Amino acid sequence: MHLFKWLKKLFSKPEPAAESQAAQNADRNVGRIMEKPCLSCGKPISYDPAWKHIPNYCAACKAKYREKRGMITRTCKRCGKTFTLPENVQHWPNYCQECRARYRPEEKITRKCRSCGRKFIFSSKIQHWPNYCRECQAKRREKR
Repeated sequence: MHLFKWLKKLFSKPEPAAESQAAQNADRNVGRIMEKPCLSCGKPISYDPAWKHIPNYCAACKAKYREKRGMITRTCKRCGKTFTLPENVQHWPNYCQECRARYRPEEKITRKCRSCGRKFIFSSKIQHWPNYCRECQAKRREKR
């Protein structure tokens, strides 16, 4: 009889009153805009409590901090958008972050085929790196 009661507790839905107070508060705050003061100047900052990272500084104070750190403004050669980067960057990128990610040069990788032992070349952009050359892959597909 004890096993039956235990299984019933295990698989029954919890009552709404048993939910934690934090979960109830989180549900209430979703989509609600709140304000808090900037830690530097005290100006109010609007934020959504559901955000993963809640800001501590307003946009003006963040910009001042970047200027102090030595931020440099550059123009992307590909799309023409302006972007900022720290002064102490070792190499000077000519492209914004989006263009660098989109037009990353394709790297070629050489591997040895597990079946015939010949070397073959493939692109590093493919998701699953092959273990067999194209001819051996075709033979393996025919066997299936």
